[in-house]
Order: sequence, then structure tokens, then C-alpha cells
Amino acid sequence: MKYIKHIIVSFGLALLTLASRADTLTVMHYNLLYYNAKYSDCDATTNSTDVKDRCLATIVAHVKPDIISVNEMGASTESANRLLAAINAAGVGTFDRAERDANDDLITNLILFNTQRVRLGQQQAVATTPRHTQFYTLQIVAANISLTYAVTHLKAGQTESDTAARATAARAIMSHIAAKNLNGNLILAGDMNIYDGSEPAMTTFCSPSAPIRLYDPIDRIGPWHENSNYADLHTQSTRTTKTSCFVHGGLDDRFDLILTSAPLLSSSNSLQFVSLKALGNDGNRFNKSITSPANTSVPDDVAQALYDMSDHLPVVAKFIYNPTATYLEQQQYTKFYLKVLNPIKEQAFIELFDSNASIKQIDIYDIMGYRHVSQRYTPNTSQATLPTQNLRSGLYLLRISLHDGRSTTVKVIKQ
Repeated sequence: MKYIKHIIVSFGLALLTLASRADTLTVMHYNLLYYNAKYSDCDATTNSTDVKDRCLATIVAHVKPDIISVNEMGASTESANRLLAAINAAGVGTFDRAERDANDDLITNLILFNTQRVRLGQQQAVATTPRHTQFYTLQIVAANISLTYAVTHLKAGQTESDTAARATAARAIMSHIAAKNLNGNLILAGDMNIYDGSEPAMTTFCSPSAPIRLYDPIDRIGPWHENSNYADLHTQSTRTTKTSCFVHGGLDDRFDLILTSAPLLSSSNSLQFVSLKALGNDGNRFNKSITSPANTSVPDDVAQALYDMSDHLPVVAKFIYNPTATYLEQQQYTKFYLKVLNPIKEQAFIELFDSNASIKQIDIYDIMGYRHVSQRYTPNTSQATLPTQNLRSGLYLLRISLHDGRSTTVKVIKQ
């Protein structure tokens, strides 16, 4: 009987996996909250760009992304250059940026990328309201893989007209995708301000009848707003204390999304989705801040940087170039030992070796992102068995979540 030994070790080591970092593409999307832009009560005193620069460097040094897309950057060349300098201060690579979109006046979107890993080809703006949506053609240098990356920021608010504006923008985005026949590797990232997965904007993005549709790669579309069942996905707000600039109230909305095309779920174009998380959200933050109670999912300085930087959390997605490699997600500053039966037949067996943790939930997804099996467990569970006799033979992603907020994804073969 063969097992995958899943070992995630403490600070000083990175991934223990057949795929090195060179085989992993890390993407981060972040709403920067009026970065270098004055709006209403957000100014140099209440929303200091100097503070934001230091916070961003701390966050980037922790995540080590290859691609960073942002919302709410000041719509000026000076803002774009300053943001680029702040990211390069993290020292994780030589970053460059796309051209800023001159169509936007107060705030805009932008993509920045590690030139050692990614090249930028073309960029194009699509007319959406209240801000344009940008499409970028990228090339992953080491693997010569093409990727289209789009960044959007949909209308905020809960009124009927706000919801309608988001739906109109979504239709324009999907029309562009269909007209350009973007049926390969495609990512759409942004602060979409969608409160519920049944909103017209979301159903437009993910409609099965669309010529080219998008997917929530973790298959967690639902009534996100003020719903504790989605506490591990919420990205706003990072704080509970009211200020003159930052939205408060604690984490209770999943506004920031990374959606993908089908090829990224099936690896049909040599790039495959592996994981997605809201950085710093350990699942214990519902209507709470990112720093209180104590947050063990990230180092203290990162948690504080997330608090001071924005009222949104960044979302981080990982993809691998080699779809046959066994991927074990990095979790620094923790210990996480798993034994997973592989291949699986009638049952999947998972055993956790960590006296300070227990299994909370296990989900089994196929490579298209559909969840076939989901089971929750009471605290103190260290062994779990899931029925898999109804699964077809093939490759599956087995996601294990712990009660302390940590989680990871392991590939298994169903025979």
C-alpha cells in the first residue's frame, strides 16, 4: 500500500515536492485602497503611501508572487512607478509593470510581474463602468506557456442599480473573451464587489452556456455575504475599528476573486491550478479583524502589514507547469504532517500526525474543479476515511483543511 507523505516544515525550508519553485506560478491580486490617491477621507494622513509601501514590501516578501495585479492604484504614472519600486523593495525578483490605463482618472488597475519568470506581450483595455478592465497577454519564460490575465474592478454597492452595473460590466468582459476567442489559459482577477454567487455578474461569468466560461477554481460559489459558512474565503474587511478611510466591520464579504478558464483546471494547456486562499484568513476571522484574535496563519509582521495596508486581503493562487508532478503546498512557520493513501480505490484514507491540530474538512475535486466528495469532521479527528467507490478512474485533488485554519491540496489517482 503506497502513501504520499505530506511534510510541511518550519521556517527555513520551502516546498517539499517534485515540483520546484521554478515549476510553480504564484499569482496575487490585491485591492490597495486608494494607493497614492486622495479620495474623500482617504488622504496622506489617514492612508499614508509611505506606510503602504512598507506594508506591501513585507507582504510581497512573504508571498513571493510572480504576478501581482492590483485595484485602486492612483491613476498616474508616478503612482505606477512608486508601486513598482515598493514591490522591488521586497527583493524577490526584478519586477516590471504594464502601462497604466490612461482611460481611468482617479484610480485604476495594473499588473506587475517578475521579469525573471514572466514576459508581457500585448495589453488592451475593455470599456467597462465605472473603470475599464485590462487584458494582458503574458508568457511564462521557463516553460514558454501563454497566459491571458485580465484585471477588473466592478461597481461597489448593494442597490439594484449597483448590481445591474456589475452585470453590465460582466457581459462586456465575457463578450470580449468570446470575440477574441480566449479559450486557452485565462485568469480574471479583481475586486468584483459581488455579494452573492447568484448575482447576475457571477452567473454571467460562470454560465455553462457561455461560448467560453469562467470557473471559481475552488468551487465555492454561494451566498458569501455575512455567511459564516464561507468565513475562510472572506476578503473584506481586515478591521473592526472604524476609521475615516478604511471600511470596518471585520471579514464578512468575498469581494476579491480569481476566476479561471477550463484549461487551467484540466492542465490541457500545460498549466494547472492548484490552490487559492485569502492571505491571512485562517477561517477564524468572521466579523473579526485580521490581527485580533492572534493570527497564526501568517507571521505577526505580515498580519500587521495586511491590517495597515488595506481593508481588503490579497488573494493568492498557485499553478504548476508540470501537471504530473506531486504538489504539496508551502506553509511556512508551521508543522503539518500528513499520510495520504495513493492510489485510492474504494476509499480515501488520510492520517494527520500533529498533536496540536485536527482535521476539519476534506474535499475531493476532479481536475475540472468539480467537487465530488465533501466531509466535515469534529475537533480531535486525526484519521479520516472517505467513500470513493463512485468516482471514475483518473486524477483528483484532495483538499485537507484543519481546525486551526491551515489547509493543503494533494494529488491522488483513483484506480
